[in-house]
Amino acid sequence: MDPLQDDLRNILNIIADLANNNTEHAVFDHAIIAESSNLPPYEIRNYLDELKSIGLIQEDNKPTGTNFRLYRITREGLNRLENQDIR
Repeated sequence: MDPLQDDLRNILNIIADLANNNTEHAVFDHAIIAESSNLPPYEIRNYLDELKSIGLIQEDNKPTGTNFRLYRITREGLNRLENQDIR
């Protein structure tokens, strides 16, 4: 398993923390962006897309007409954090 790039790992860590390490809790993208204040929002959204594409998070369904996204950390995402001993 390849180590995650630092910024990806940090975003994954933020999602895990906001979700209390629970794969059933969805996290608002605005909350993730607020916690990642050292990165611009467009960069964070790119990282979220990348984490989603490698299966470490998944996007939750949201009501139509809303301007936010919801994300859940996957079991694989939690395992990746634990195995890299970064928490």
